[in-house]
Parts: sequence; structure tokens; C-alpha cells
Amino acid sequence: MSGFDFFTRTVTDAPKAPVRVSSRLFRNAIEEAFIYTYTRQDLEIVLAEELKLSWPNTDHQPSDNEYTKRDVIKGYTEGWDLPRLVALARRMVSDLEVTELRLAALTALLAEHDRGGGVGTPAKNLIFAANGPKPELVLRDALNNDIEIVRNGEYCLVYDQPIPADGLTYSDLIQWWRQRQGLTDNVSQRDVGLDLHDRLRTSLGDNSVELRVFDAYAARYKDNGFDIPALIPQVYLHFDPATQLSRRSAGQSGSPLARQRMDSSSCSPTGIVWSSKSTGSSITRTVIWRAQLSTAKWSPRTDG
Repeated sequence: MSGFDFFTRTVTDAPKAPVRVSSRLFRNAIEEAFIYTYTRQDLEIVLAEELKLSWPNTDHQPSDNEYTKRDVIKGYTEGWDLPRLVALARRMVSDLEVTELRLAALTALLAEHDRGGGVGTPAKNLIFAANGPKPELVLRDALNNDIEIVRNGEYCLVYDQPIPADGLTYSDLIQWWRQRQGLTDNVSQRDVGLDLHDRLRTSLGDNSVELRVFDAYAARYKDNGFDIPALIPQVYLHFDPATQLSRRSAGQSGSPLARQRMDSSSCSPTGIVWSSKSTGSSITRTVIWRAQLSTAKWSPRTDG
């Protein structure tokens, strides 16, 4: 083997340095995927209607002739940080038809991000706010993880809309609730929001801790409007189809799942970013947002 061949093999076989995941890399991969997959007209539809992104520029519209496809994408995602870009990339991979080459680039970038401790995949089955017996589910389509509630569905809520790439806000829930309940446009957004708030609150029963957290967070809607992450009570993060009674009758000690529902969760651009579990008179483990209950303010913190 010549010295040149040895050098070539050494360089080729050497382990590749890990990609330093950054907002710039994700932004570039996202823009390239959109640009080389969609026409200018289709791009506007995908961003606004399928991904439900908000256009922040009140002086111009995405349809303005001077805007290139890249300008439109940058306009929708201007100022986005890494978590929001990662969430958008996940939506593109799971929900959109992206050209093979650009899809491979996005998938590889997401894999590298996840190896560094990134977040999970977007939520698909959002079942929450049960105020009665546990729902009974069947897996209608195992390949696509499509579920169907076959019993006790009237006691829980199921958010059946795509979760926007920039997170699920209370405004999104209000729009969904209006359609679900058949409320006309004559009913104000505030009244629809109050009606939804009352229904969500019933799922907490008489648990004073959960009620206090829920009410403290709800005060933020009054101060900050409805376009902030929604606090969603009693979310099923895991699900055991058997009841505790049926397992005990079969001689089993209990469910293989330590818990199935979380007291509260919030879907932000990074997925379900915080959840709380109440025990007795305290809120425990792992909350990225902790309620300052005495002042109804919220501050970032991770409890160990």
C-alpha cells in the first residue's frame, strides 16, 4: 500500500466530527426544503393553511410580488429560536411531502439534534380533561398510530386538529371549542374562552392544588391575551387499556405504567414542555414552569 493510499484510507475511515446543531443550520435546511419542494403559490398555502403559521408583518403580505420564496419563509419564521425551528422541521418531516434529498437532510439534522438531548416527536393524540370514567380506546390503524375512543368518549376531550409548529395556544383551543360546540361567530372569543375554561376546570374535581395551579395560570390570559401556550389539564401521556379493577381480578398487582395522566401540560414549540404531578399539598417533579401561586405569576425553573 502506498503512502498516499494509506493517508486516503485513514482520512476516509476516521470518525466524523459531530455536527454542531444550530439555528442557522436548521433555518437553512428548512428554507431549502420548502424552496425545492413547493411552487411559490403552493408555499403560501402550506405555510398559512397546513402549518397554520402566523404572518407577523402587517405592512406587507406573503403574496406581494417583490417577495421571493425565501423571503416568504423568512417572513414567517423571523426571530424564531432553535426550539421553534426544530418543531417546524419535525412537522415538515411527519406531515408534509418534501423532496427526497431535502427530507434526508432534515431527518439527519433532527437525528443529530436528538442525540444531543433534543425533544420528542410532535403530539398526535391529545386526550385530556376527563371528568368521568376512563375512556376505552382501540388502535384503529396501528401503522399510523390512529386511535378511536369506543366507550366513555363523552367524558373526555380530544383535540383533533394539527398542533401548530409554534405551539398550541389558548386561542387555538378556543377556535377548536367554538367549532366543536357549534358556537356561532356572534359569540365573542372571550365568552367561548370562558365556556371552555369552565369545562376544563370540571376535570380537576375538588383537588385544591390542581385548581389553584389552573386558576393561577388562567389569570395570565387576562393579562397577556389568549395567544400564549394553553394550560391543558388531565392529559393522557400514557395509556393502559385495562382498568385497575380488571387487573386485580386477573390476579395482577397493578398497571405496568406508573401513571397515565399528568395534572397539567403545555404544548410549546418544543412539544409538551412541562407537566406537573400533584402529591398531597405540593407540586412535584419535573416542571419547567413553576407557579408562584401567591402572586399568580410564573417563572422558569426545573425542579429535580
